[in-house]
Amino acid sequence: MDRWIGGEKAFGELYAQLTPRLFRYISRRARDSVLAEDLVQQTWMQLYVTRGRFVMGSDVLRWAYWLARRALIDHFRIRSEMVADPNWFDELASPSRDADERLDSERRVRIVDGAVSQLPKTQRIIIALIKEQGASTRTIARMLGISVNAAKLRRHRACQALRAALDEHLRPAA
Repeated sequence: MDRWIGGEKAFGELYAQLTPRLFRYISRRARDSVLAEDLVQQTWMQLYVTRGRFVMGSDVLRWAYWLARRALIDHFRIRSEMVADPNWFDELASPSRDADERLDSERRVRIVDGAVSQLPKTQRIIIALIKEQGASTRTIARMLGISVNAAKLRRHRACQALRAALDEHLRPAA
């Protein structure tokens, strides 16, 4: 990790050493190999994004496990919220909220819907499958007749595009 942060081309070596360990760690807890693969990739994305905060000389395995644990917790927290409230994504304003909260909620729903409508058709389909059916990567692959890896890639690209579209809508005017 120190070499990678220091500018050397050590990412491949680090990836080869950590990925099997992260996969075992996550798959034992998730009990689903496809989910474990997804969470390992999320862990790597977090590791990449937060690499600037890594303290040189620290134990990279401990840090990677901590990131993996956070990915697991986030996944199951979000999943439990979805089960507790099947309309979690489309929560509209309720009469018990004050006017400002209702307007803000309605505005957010319009922004998300507008951002989704701007995506290419293939990405809108992926978002719809996730949003409306809570479809897993494996289910998306089966429904679209593609490999699980292709479904992961399409889901990742759709989420990236949605984030970018939302960033455009939410960026303050200069």
